Amino acid sequence: MLIILINIIYSYGNYMKNGFRSLMAVDSAGVNPTVLGFALTIFLVFALVSRIPSGSITDFLRHKLKYILALSFLCKALCMVLFLTIHDEITLFVCYALDGILYAFHGTVLAACIAISVDRRTMGSAYAIMIGLTDIITGSAKAEGINLYLTYGLKNTVFIISVMMLVCAALSLFMDGQKLEMSVSRSRYKKVSLADALRNGIDGRILLLAFVANMPAIIFTGESNFFPLFAQSLNVEFLTAMTIGGTIYGFMSCAIGFLCDIMNPFPLLLFGIIGQAAAPFLWSTQNAFLMNAGLILFYVTRFFGTGVRVQVMKKISNDVQGSFNAIFMAFFDIFSIFGSLIIGYLATNLGYAKMWIVLGIWGIIGVVCYLLTQKEKETI
Repeated sequence: MLIILINIIYSYGNYMKNGFRSLMAVDSAGVNPTVLGFALTIFLVFALVSRIPSGSITDFLRHKLKYILALSFLCKALCMVLFLTIHDEITLFVCYALDGILYAFHGTVLAACIAISVDRRTMGSAYAIMIGLTDIITGSAKAEGINLYLTYGLKNTVFIISVMMLVCAALSLFMDGQKLEMSVSRSRYKKVSLADALRNGIDGRILLLAFVANMPAIIFTGESNFFPLFAQSLNVEFLTAMTIGGTIYGFMSCAIGFLCDIMNPFPLLLFGIIGQAAAPFLWSTQNAFLMNAGLILFYVTRFFGTGVRVQVMKKISNDVQGSFNAIFMAFFDIFSIFGSLIIGYLATNLGYAKMWIVLGIWGIIGVVCYLLTQKEKETI
C-alpha cells in the first residue's frame, strides 16, 4: 500500500533527524543537558497541543486529507532547512517547536490512515506490516543520521532528509482520497467533539491501557536524546548495537501485530515491558558490553506499546480511529514532556549513571501497572 511506502520514507528521514538532533544542539547552540531537556520539552508540548486537532482533521476532513498530508510534508522539509539557522537557544527552541507540531500530525494521521483503509479483522496484520516493515528498514536510520552528521556535516544531512520529505509530499497526492472519505460513517461536515469520540467507543479502560502503554516513553526519551551523548562521553561505540536492535525491533513489531489477530499476546507484551525496565540498569553500569547489550534489549522490546495499540485499535470503530491515535500519542507526549525535564535535571545534577537507575525504577513501576490492567477477566 502507498501509505506504507510513505510511512517508511518519512520515518527513515525523521529517525535520521532524531539521531543527530541532540549532537547538533550541543554543537550549534552550545547547550548543556538541562537546556537540551527544556528544548525537548518545547518540542513535546507543541506536539501535545497538536494531537487532538490532528485527530480531528483525520476524522472529519478525509475528503481533503491527502492534500493536507502533502502540504505537511512540504512544511517538514522547510523545518529541516531551518535547522541550518540554529546558533543559539532561541533558534533551537523555535525549530524544536515547529518540528513538534509536524511530528504530532504525521504520527497521528499515518497510523489512522492504515487503520481506516483495511478490514477490522486484518487490522492487526496490516498495522504490523506497516510498523514492522518501517522499523526493519529504518533500523539503521538513527545510526546513519549520526554517521552522516559526523562525517559530512549538518548541511548535507539536512539536504538528504529534506529531499525525502519532498518525495513523501509527492506520493501523498497519489493516495486514494475517495476510499479515505468513504471510510467514515458520519457526515464529513458534522462537527464532533473529543467527548463525542469518547462516547463512541474510547472508554475508561482503553484510556488506562493507552496510559500504561506509553509509560516507557520516558525511557525512550532518555535513550533517544541522551544516550548518544552518554556513550560519546565514555568513548563507547554504540552504532552497531543500535542498528541491530532497531532491525530486530522491526521483526518483533510484525510478529506482535499478527499475534494480535490470532491470540492474546499478553506473555510477549509482559516480556516487552520488563525488557524496557531492565535496559536502563544495564546502561548505568558504564560497561561497554553491558551498555550495548542493554541498547539491543531496549530496541528488541520496544514492541510493547505497538502491541497494546493494535489490540485497542481492533476494538474501536473506524469513526474514532483518528481521535484514539491522537489520544494515544498525547499520552506519549505527556510522559515525554515530564521525562525530558526530569532527565535533563538528573543528567546535569546527578550524572548519567544515577539518571539511568531512576529510569529503571520507573520501568519497574510500569511493569506493575501493566499487570494490574490485566487483572480483569477480559484482558486486552
